[in-house]
Amino acid sequence: MTTKLNSKQYEAVQHKDGPCLVIACPGSGKTLLLTERVAELIEKGVDPSNIFCITFTNKAASEMRERIARRLGVDKPGGFIGTFHGLCVMILRQFAKHVGYKSNFTIIDQKEQKDFISKVARQMGYDFKSNDTDNVTYIINTWRENLETSEELNDRCYKDMYEKVARQYLDKIKSNNIIDFSGILYECAKLLDHEEVLLRLQNKCQYIQVDEFQDSNYIQLYIIGKIGDKYKNIMGAGDPEQSIYRFRNARIKNVHDFIKKYNPKIINVDINYRSTPEIIKKAHQLIINNKSHMVENITTPNDSGTDVRCINFENQLIESEWISNYIKKLISQGGWKYSDIAILYRINSLSQPIETSLRGEAIPYKVVGGKSFYDRMEIRDCVAMMKFAANPYDGVAFHRICKMIPGFGNITVGNIENISEKNGVDLIQAIEIFLKTNNSVKVRLGCEKIINTYKAVNRAENPAVIMKDILNKLCYDNFLQKKCQNEEYENRKMNVSEFVNSAAIAYEKNEIRLDKFLQNILLMTSQDNEDGTDDGVSLLTIHAAKGLEFPIVIIVGNEKDLLPHSLSISEFGADGLEEERRLCYVAMTRAKVGLFMTYCNYRKIFTGKRVELKKRLPSQFLFELGF
Repeated sequence: MTTKLNSKQYEAVQHKDGPCLVIACPGSGKTLLLTERVAELIEKGVDPSNIFCITFTNKAASEMRERIARRLGVDKPGGFIGTFHGLCVMILRQFAKHVGYKSNFTIIDQKEQKDFISKVARQMGYDFKSNDTDNVTYIINTWRENLETSEELNDRCYKDMYEKVARQYLDKIKSNNIIDFSGILYECAKLLDHEEVLLRLQNKCQYIQVDEFQDSNYIQLYIIGKIGDKYKNIMGAGDPEQSIYRFRNARIKNVHDFIKKYNPKIINVDINYRSTPEIIKKAHQLIINNKSHMVENITTPNDSGTDVRCINFENQLIESEWISNYIKKLISQGGWKYSDIAILYRINSLSQPIETSLRGEAIPYKVVGGKSFYDRMEIRDCVAMMKFAANPYDGVAFHRICKMIPGFGNITVGNIENISEKNGVDLIQAIEIFLKTNNSVKVRLGCEKIINTYKAVNRAENPAVIMKDILNKLCYDNFLQKKCQNEEYENRKMNVSEFVNSAAIAYEKNEIRLDKFLQNILLMTSQDNEDGTDDGVSLLTIHAAKGLEFPIVIIVGNEKDLLPHSLSISEFGADGLEEERRLCYVAMTRAKVGLFMTYCNYRKIFTGKRVELKKRLPSQFLFELGF
């Protein structure tokens, strides 16, 4: 062994036989530990083909594969290194006939799954909307990932047509030799009911190692338990304090169930090589409030640094201005690069004022793991609605709007555009001409909706008032509801509200009207990242930040109902609060040397006619942290 390990890492690497649970705190070198252990097993004579390393992502699997190969000095390390889905596909290819599949089955992704469900509903004579498809997809996937009974599928399907479509879908994909992502796990689990198949797999999978164990779901633990039950050489590695994927059916209870079933050797790898003692102390001070908390103490060999700072602002504009100014100070006086700095938030809509401020100060940034606020579908919709209000000749904006309105297909849009060009009139006037010869009730209603919406626009008015009126008349909220699942709908709705707020605030602050407001947005978005530099401040949600690290981290929006988020608590109660606390813990432990937490006394909200200050309260997490 050439790599220097601390005593806890060494103990985990040397563990060979029997169940083991490695609790690895943030920044503890977990990937190094798991890589070294596989190499050690091979050097101790274990056949690589009997070692199965399960990772959370394909990227992590590729990284582990390369590290092990380098460590052993070989081209390929052998054995299985991949995701749960990758393992299950490999198994199904070999034994597919036992669950009614052929070995050459094809795999469909989630979008294709939804398209297939829509097709099934259509063929059965049901008028499925987008949210109906989303609901049935969620029902099927959750039912399978919890290995529930046929009767429990009935219970989950709260509409009769949902149950009929779900069952028809399940029959059709199998008869077509097609399998989706949750089906991969489900069919593999069912395959393990065949004793001969199970025994062959148990003899093959003699050493199983699972990374990010706290992010596994019920069916994944079931599969590992069944396959690994003969030799019981199962090592789970992860950090229960970083279990933040409940929305993906991740189950922190898997850690406790594993302990209860196997009574494993537990190794606490509790030295953090990432953060300063001050950051570690504060993060620990927060997480010990969770009943599920497991690690009693985390230490670090790193030198002492500055205290974690909590900063209060009057509103989000002042907060954003301070962030931009402080970043400039870090760059000019502190010797940091833009890429050393990350701004984290619980929900995407919080990025809007920050993005605007960064752009105003010419500070380069990149949105990690997601789109810039202005590149999101719903914001592009809003911009199109406003562009058409400013310029009724704008065919690109018109075409985007028509996609939101029933009755408008490409042929109808093309006819209206031709009338506009032939007669030299704007598109609203072209619609009026088009209506004289069109008799379709559905098309007529759509045309009248556009005419009634845009003929009444007063371009000199507050752009937020214009936007609010257009959104209401075009029934955009209904369009979003039909297009998106519940959580996605709530996020997109919040982004739309934030966009309207930004228009209202711009008008209140500088009397910026519609044309200038659009100009500012379009100029800023067209100049984004045009220099191609990677040296930008990172903006990302806390969920997207997991697994990353930055010298300087600023966590914004530490307020009641934002972090912890009200929806999580209302839906999951005490468990939801604990997961929100883990989210905050994950955010804090991304920081190496500087950590800032901000909150506002008020947030400026546009109510329909004017901007009002909505009172905000600090997050309970700030009180738990002693601020």
